[in-house]
Amino acid sequence: MDNYKHYMDRMEPSPALHQRLMDMQSDQRHRKNQNIPWKATAGLAACCALVLGLAGYSISRHFHPSAAVPLDTQQPATQMPVSTPAETTQNAVTTLEPPTEMPVPVPDIVVDLSATSFTVEHPAVPPEDNGIQYPALSYTIDGAPALALMEGSHGEDLTRADILQIFWGVVPDPYKETADMPSELCWEGYTVQGSATYLADGSLYQVGISGTKGAQSFSLSLAPDTMPLACGIYPESAVQEIHGITVRTHAYGDNTEAQLMPHSVGVRMVSTGDPTVCNALIAWATQEDCPISLEHLLVPDFLPFWKSAEYASLAEVRAAEADFLPWLPADVPFADWAFTARMTWQEDMEHTLFLRWLRGYDSNTITISLPQPGEDLPVPVDAGNPASYDRRLYDQPYSETVPEEYWDSVVNTPCFRAEDITLDIIQIRGFSKDTGGTSYRFQVLTSDGTLLSYSLSGITAEEVLDLVRQTTGLQQ
Repeated sequence: MDNYKHYMDRMEPSPALHQRLMDMQSDQRHRKNQNIPWKATAGLAACCALVLGLAGYSISRHFHPSAAVPLDTQQPATQMPVSTPAETTQNAVTTLEPPTEMPVPVPDIVVDLSATSFTVEHPAVPPEDNGIQYPALSYTIDGAPALALMEGSHGEDLTRADILQIFWGVVPDPYKETADMPSELCWEGYTVQGSATYLADGSLYQVGISGTKGAQSFSLSLAPDTMPLACGIYPESAVQEIHGITVRTHAYGDNTEAQLMPHSVGVRMVSTGDPTVCNALIAWATQEDCPISLEHLLVPDFLPFWKSAEYASLAEVRAAEADFLPWLPADVPFADWAFTARMTWQEDMEHTLFLRWLRGYDSNTITISLPQPGEDLPVPVDAGNPASYDRRLYDQPYSETVPEEYWDSVVNTPCFRAEDITLDIIQIRGFSKDTGGTSYRFQVLTSDGTLLSYSLSGITAEEVLDLVRQTTGLQQ
């Protein structure tokens, strides 16, 4: 019935057909000797309305008022023969019967509200100059430790419908302008995606939305009843009151940042190369009837079970964690070092064992991550291509000499197949420490999808190789 009402509400006659109906009405007024029952007249009106709707219906291609099809470009209305009174009465009886099924109008392009990434098409409508200033920062107070998430938290991808509802405040309609971002936000051409992070108890921690358009980008954080955490504190920010809402703004490099809290939703945006989106967000969020809302995201779609355990010895780990037995070392050259272990498990998301041995400035850690459904595993490097993992082949600064496709595997942590690990590779990944000795850092992916991450020091390359063989099942 809702589709039927939506269908009928959008009907509109063409000017020519409207004039013919007016002429028919005028002709009826002069036919005083004709006795036409009112029910028959009502039936004719209903019949005309149905024909008019089929003739005059149109829908915008991109669900925006500016894209609506003008009436004078529609197909001409079908000619309607003038019926005699008897014919009209007969037709009225059949026309008054409600249709058993009404066709639902389908636009040329159907918006997929379930998509987790989409490009904004609504044309940008920049705000009027609101006098917002972005003073350049000369220093910040570090606040990075506050960004650490509590264990047991999990993330959920946001759909297009989820993101649209944040800014429209209503469930988006694929046939209306709410099927795309508000033009006033100036996100035209940006490819947008987002996620929501929930704590172990199921409460919403923070929502993150990002957008990219060529070299321009933005990141947007929203949190219920509090300001989203930032990487620092900025004493030099400009402060302005707009409609009773405090707005803090500043700039650093090519970035502009805005922080504000409209209607119990904390908002923080950082834009790169496009300060207009910051100004537009401020204008949208500080309007008196600001629709921004996180109500529809307060409850997660699912709450995965989570647990953890700590151990004081490798023997305790062997006794309690049967799933990790194939990957535990039988013998380590640092058995007398201080030891700690921690296991974390989250349903269908994570099953990890963290092992650590400590002595002075040396620290040896092995992190074993068992494969999970749908998990994106790192892609191992080609062991036959040293350029993809040998840092010694590049001069400093690495930002100018290391190819972008090799950055993570050369500068950060490369991943190797277990069967590719050799003493030469171990030695290549060895680096001198400031406190003396050599450290090694790399990952190994086994054939069943288990990922082992190594960060080792205080032992020789040969001992590192032996440890890798023990923990990957390749013991010789």
